[in-house]
Amino acid sequence: MSTHLTLILPYILLAAGAGVLGGVLALFWSPGVKTRGAIQHFAAGAVLAAVASNVIPEVERTGTFIGIISGFVLGGLPMIGPKWITLKFERKEKSRNELPAGLAAAAALDTFLNGSIIRVGFSTGDDQLGTLLAIALALELLFLTLSVGVELRKGQFKPW
Repeated sequence: MSTHLTLILPYILLAAGAGVLGGVLALFWSPGVKTRGAIQHFAAGAVLAAVASNVIPEVERTGTFIGIISGFVLGGLPMIGPKWITLKFERKEKSRNELPAGLAAAAALDTFLNGSIIRVGFSTGDDQLGTLLAIALALELLFLTLSVGVELRKGQFKPW
């Protein structure tokens, strides 16, 4: 195993473990919608703080205002599409009391993107950026899987 992988593996496992912990926590704790929303907004703030502290200064140093705005818009638009699709599926699923497949698919996409972001953070050669992103995204993943788990529990699906 390479030395670099040995150094970053604990942070990767932290993020993965946080996702599993959120699912297990959902078996025992079912916070309300407002509480989940507040927790998720806190986690999103942690991710933004990690990005702002390391990425934005670099972008300001090497980028242009148009490039920064374009990158933000082009990065945000692809995330709006899955949200609309998820909401469409959720309305149908709730009316028929079905498994929230739309929510689970959106969570899977988010988890994949989180892993990609952590990889990019570490691949820049700035291990501090990768570490901050891994910790912030682990927090976000913990509450994402908690939310999905709570929704599955509400539908009275088997824990497995």
